[in-house]
Amino acid sequence: MTGSTPTLDVAATSDTGLVRRNNEDAIWLVNRFIRSGLHSLEITDIPDDGLLLAVADGVGGAAAGEVASRWVCEQMARRIHEESPVDVAAVPDRLREIASSVNADLLRVSEADPHRRGMATTWTAVLVFPSRAFWLNAGDSRLYRLAHGELEQVSRDHTLREERGDPSIPGNIISNCFGNAVGFYLDVGEIDLTTCDGFLLCSDGLSDYADLGRAHELVRRTEDPRTAAQGLLQLALDGGGGDNITLVLARHRHG
Repeated sequence: MTGSTPTLDVAATSDTGLVRRNNEDAIWLVNRFIRSGLHSLEITDIPDDGLLLAVADGVGGAAAGEVASRWVCEQMARRIHEESPVDVAAVPDRLREIASSVNADLLRVSEADPHRRGMATTWTAVLVFPSRAFWLNAGDSRLYRLAHGELEQVSRDHTLREERGDPSIPGNIISNCFGNAVGFYLDVGEIDLTTCDGFLLCSDGLSDYADLGRAHELVRRTEDPRTAAQGLLQLALDGGGGDNITLVLARHRHG
């Protein structure tokens, strides 16, 4: 794939929050795994085989959630860059095949260790090519698209509430994620970078606890992703910080 794209300014942060003892969230930032702190980078050259930004929210007893979120981030990143086709038309189907294979391997790892049995994780990502991007989602972590100063949720929450359209169902009952033994699937969609100013990926520790109106306003008025990421984290902490809080914010800088 060829073409030119503006510079990507990216900031990422993950925090345990105010209630949980462990951080089971995870970030994949281009070529490395992150679980804590504030990180930023400037990307001026997007490779033809793409770059990956991802957020995962692990679940499971003991440290199993931590294992699942890191394992899926690392496995998906490795296999996408090794196996994803150059032909853009073939990318969505191949991504779904890779995700299904990673899910099957996670189930085998889980069954082999009694302490990790039943471990699972959400996984939400953007795979950015020079002139387009694909979004990927399994679970209830979210991807928002930034355009004309507005944040728009692109991913669909894989929850029982969303699936049944019943607001009386608690929003934290996940209906699909990595670790599903039956019926696992990966949502894949395409985003035209020429009509998109950036992305926000986040775990539900942000979307459930931050005031979303204030979050949208903060992103709208704060051009620097690092400053905006710090502000979003603080909004979630101010809202109670009842879960791990993780986010990746990327902006296109033109000119």
